[in-house]
Amino acid sequence: MLFRIRREAGGGQVPLLAIGQAVSVLVETATRTAGVAIPAAAISRNDANESIVWVHDTAERFVPRRVKTLPLDAGRVLVTEGLAGGERVVTTGTRALGQIR
Repeated sequence: MLFRIRREAGGGQVPLLAIGQAVSVLVETATRTAGVAIPAAAISRNDANESIVWVHDTAERFVPRRVKTLPLDAGRVLVTEGLAGGERVVTTGTRALGQIR
């Protein structure tokens, strides 16, 4: 891939970069996808190898939900199906919940 570095607004100088320096690259697409962004660590797999998240239902009760996801960036995914608005998703410790059943 080739990337072009743009000058800052107002005709500023081109930012200096060193070889091997980590940079953030943001890519914008023309399509929009509705969903909820969650940490990738919140996704686990069930016995059928389907992607699931754990939803906090009531006190001390967590329910697995099958979800469909799309990658967003290195640390997050976009859940496009399987969650309703206002649900609380477990983001850490999902492996422990899978073992307790």
